[in-house]
Amino acid sequence: MPRAKAADTVEVVEVEAEIIDGAEDQQKAELSVTNKPGSIEANFDALEEYVDGILEDYADWEPSADNAEDVKQCDREKKYLNGLASQLDTRRKAVKSEYLKPLDAFEARANSIRDKIKATAKRLDDVKKQADQAEKDAKYSALEAHYCEFAELLAPVVPYARLHDPKWLNKRPTLPQAIKELDAKVEKVANDWDSLKKRNLEFHDAAEAFFFEHLDLGAACTYNDKLVEDHRRIEELKREMAQEEEAQEAAPAQERPEPAPAPMPAPVPVSAPQPAPAPVVACAPQPMPAPMPEPVPPDAGPYVMVINLATLDQIQQIGRFSGSIGVTGVFKRGTLQEAYMREAGGVGYDR
Repeated sequence: MPRAKAADTVEVVEVEAEIIDGAEDQQKAELSVTNKPGSIEANFDALEEYVDGILEDYADWEPSADNAEDVKQCDREKKYLNGLASQLDTRRKAVKSEYLKPLDAFEARANSIRDKIKATAKRLDDVKKQADQAEKDAKYSALEAHYCEFAELLAPVVPYARLHDPKWLNKRPTLPQAIKELDAKVEKVANDWDSLKKRNLEFHDAAEAFFFEHLDLGAACTYNDKLVEDHRRIEELKREMAQEEEAQEAAPAQERPEPAPAPMPAPVPVSAPQPAPAPVVACAPQPMPAPMPEPVPPDAGPYVMVINLATLDQIQQIGRFSGSIGVTGVFKRGTLQEAYMREAGGVGYDR
């Protein structure tokens, strides 16, 4: 039979830094300290009297910053006084270091013994933590196995880790209690899934995938509503584009003003017949010069016309009139902002 451990037979005692009278074993189990407070004697009175006598020489001296000699003297006196202070501080530190040596040695030895105790306690605690982790792992495996059996249809699409609650691995709740809570979660997911299928949503497949990703019925329905709205907007945009194409096909080409008829040549009087001239060899015909481009007015440039309300027929009439006076461009259906967004996306049709 293993020997009983000290923790089984000895009560926990509070350690006090004082001499303890009693049994020898009791003294060994506690920290017994013989403390002899140190006493430091110094000639502070005589030293202070000496320092006051030195400082008295400076009491009535009022050096001037404008006097070069006073400035030099201040620098010399400062160094002298700082030297006195440094001597006193050096001596103080030496006495303090000597005085603390017993305390430093006491703390080092006490901490060394304490660390031995804590090292053993940690080794035992590691064993306990290892056992606790093994218990948690076993509990997790039991919950996961129950889930795969209880939720046979749900488990392939929703892994157990998605439903696991970390608190189930604690001492409380017990395994049966944790299984009960898990079953409630599974039933809720199954009921929400069934409710989702009965809603006959327009984008059921996408909403169902969203549901299994987030396990939230309300969020899945909201996602379906968003898809419906997006689809409506796309169809509306398609209709607008189709109307613009129809308007483009219906609008005639831009009309140009017909050139004015050339003036009739003035009548040439008939002269008396002349003898026929000698035949002349005709030169090869010369090519006609290329027509000169029409000059562009100096103030010509791009403009934007904002029409708040107009029918398609009115727009076509405006287009024909604009073409008749040499104005070129396109009409964009919608507000200025909508037209800009379509233009930026490459959607637009000439009028």
